[in-house]
Amino acid sequence: MKIQQTGFVLNVENYEQCVAFYSDIIGLPVVKQKESLTNFRFGESYLLIEKGTTIPEELRRAENVPYVIRLNVADVDMAAERARTKGVEVNRYSADWGEIARLRDPDGNAVEYCKWK
Repeated sequence: MKIQQTGFVLNVENYEQCVAFYSDIIGLPVVKQKESLTNFRFGESYLLIEKGTTIPEELRRAENVPYVIRLNVADVDMAAERARTKGVEVNRYSADWGEIARLRDPDGNAVEYCKWK
């Protein structure tokens, strides 16, 4: 089997707000859009935001979530500041392996900017 492309599907309750977040805050380009789904370019993959049933809120908003949408960037502080200027709360972390800035989309899903050391 030859894989043509990889992607991620994120079902959200707050569809319009999440589409605006990934477009305006994160800066992902829209590839295709229909009434209740938006396909974003996500590096060499795609991120599909779809209106639908989500995982329970207490899991989405937990500190140690089982999944994170991660974007590796050249400058974590610059990416974090860009999100802050648009009204998004950002938490900054350092580890021996790299730097992280974590934010949440309007549904509470974890999104991180990362720079490996």
